Amino acid sequence: MKTGKPAAGKADKLPKILIGSGLALLVIGFIVLSKANRMADNWAGFAAPFLLLAGWIVIAAGLWKQEK
Repeated sequence: MKTGKPAAGKADKLPKILIGSGLALLVIGFIVLSKANRMADNWAGFAAPFLLLAGWIVIAAGLWKQEK
């Protein structure tokens, strides 16, 4: 009899994938941030804040998904 719950393996993998992806975005964001000039008016100064923010959001989503 099926209960409608996903398999335990798949339910456990998604939060880990999200947290890992978020950490990767943070690392990429900091690497891109290191390429920004003093006034942050080049491509790196524009892209880095979005990458860093996206990384934190994805990590939060992974932690939130893990609690449920």
